[in-house]
Amino acid sequence: MISDLRALPPGQVLEADVCIVGGGAAGISMAMQFHGTKTRVCLLEGGGEHMEAESQDLYLVDNDGQIPVLGMQSRLRMFGGTTNHWTGRCAPLDAADFTARHWVPHSGWPITRADLDPFYERAQRICDLGNYSYGEDVLEALGVPDMQLDRDKLAPQCWQISAPTRFAGKYGPVLRVVENIQVVLHATATNVELNPDGTQVDHIGLATPDGRRHRVKARYYVLAAGGIENPRLLLMSNDVQKAGVGNQRDLVGRFFMQHLRVDATLVMEGDPYRVSRMYARHDAAIGNYVVGARLSDRFQSASKVLNGSMITYREGGLDPDSGTSSLARLTDELRDGRWPKDAGREFFNVVADFSDVALNVRRRFLKPGAEPYSRALRQIMVEGEQAPNPSSRIRLSEATDALGMRRVVADWRLTDLDRHSTQQLVLTIATEMARLYKARMSVPFWLTDSQTDWSRHLRDVAHHMGTTRMADSENRGVVDADCRVFGVPNLFIAGSSVFPTGGQANPTLTIVALALRLADHLKSKLA
Repeated sequence: MISDLRALPPGQVLEADVCIVGGGAAGISMAMQFHGTKTRVCLLEGGGEHMEAESQDLYLVDNDGQIPVLGMQSRLRMFGGTTNHWTGRCAPLDAADFTARHWVPHSGWPITRADLDPFYERAQRICDLGNYSYGEDVLEALGVPDMQLDRDKLAPQCWQISAPTRFAGKYGPVLRVVENIQVVLHATATNVELNPDGTQVDHIGLATPDGRRHRVKARYYVLAAGGIENPRLLLMSNDVQKAGVGNQRDLVGRFFMQHLRVDATLVMEGDPYRVSRMYARHDAAIGNYVVGARLSDRFQSASKVLNGSMITYREGGLDPDSGTSSLARLTDELRDGRWPKDAGREFFNVVADFSDVALNVRRRFLKPGAEPYSRALRQIMVEGEQAPNPSSRIRLSEATDALGMRRVVADWRLTDLDRHSTQQLVLTIATEMARLYKARMSVPFWLTDSQTDWSRHLRDVAHHMGTTRMADSENRGVVDADCRVFGVPNLFIAGSSVFPTGGQANPTLTIVALALRLADHLKSKLA
């Protein structure tokens, strides 16, 4: 059933076997695994069924790092969470992402890709995807020809595309009528209250938007509120453990990671669609795919870089930075009897990009009326992994929100390894595009100019990871391989905040797979 905490008189105590905080991909996926069982589940959502300004305001973030985290814009505080605006691109993490890489400090998961494979396969259905197939055998089924990549550098990479599925829209009707699962809207978790000796969660405090207080008591508790709100709730819960729940080693909120995105333009010579026929969306009976490329495991190890990948996503117009564009602007202005704006810069660009200009002038004489080849371009999105860095973190502000809860300070920081890896990723892709397709890829100046603060050109892509990381001991992380908080046997965490490393794949499929794995674990304990 779906209810609203605002409808209850103050001081109510909700009771369940499992309490899940957060109604997004992780929370809904977990709750649905108890559908039709005797387990009583209480799924708490801080927002309502639609976007509300006063609810979104509770996600406001103060920034104190190299790159601003948008907070309110990058997260949706409503039933379904950010699945209400995700793009649906899915892939599992690569097997090498789970390993300890000697050139990547703090890398390594306490589980392997093989441990997650059965749950990835189940997650496919949750996310409305096709077969659990992401290997190179998919390319033949999709009719993609040999990509002829230099396998010492790049390997083919496939993603599947969900509709994208809106979890509240798909699973809400079921949750509205099922008897053993209670979804409670407008129920903000305000603190995780431990018993006096700190060995168990006694209850979770709740508040409505107007400040009325309630609580929920359960046998097991799961925080599934995302990479920012999970650590926030743990840090705020300091009545018994003064540094916050699970924060005995000062690790809660640390290792905040995202994917590092660089957008570029690929200018083609000749047939403009050679790349798009290969690196494009392919819909087939086995699933809807996008094909791209990623750095090979061999290249990552040999070059000591992080993982990364690329896709092309649309054709564009005339490349505004090309010499041909400058020549076109100069010609148009002079033909109309006007002296060109920024004439010096435009003339310099024509000379600096003379190969582009000469080819198009030649095409103009040989094929009158032919479009300049600079119109034959594709947009490229390159996404790289960020290294786990303890100095990159989520912490609490002294300022409070409308419910009296301390706001979040996002201190997102990068390392030299991040910049080196991103440079190598972009340059490697540019070199391969030139070799295979005689294509010229625009590499942003800020990426290769050592005097430029490159972090100013990066942005929050809402892949918030790592702040309650999984590890084999409490000296290295916040939760164990079963996602249980060290030292608190009945408290678990779901979602991307448990990722020790982020890989190159979008996080949603892994979020759902881990949620299904945790649901099975709790079922075994409840049995």
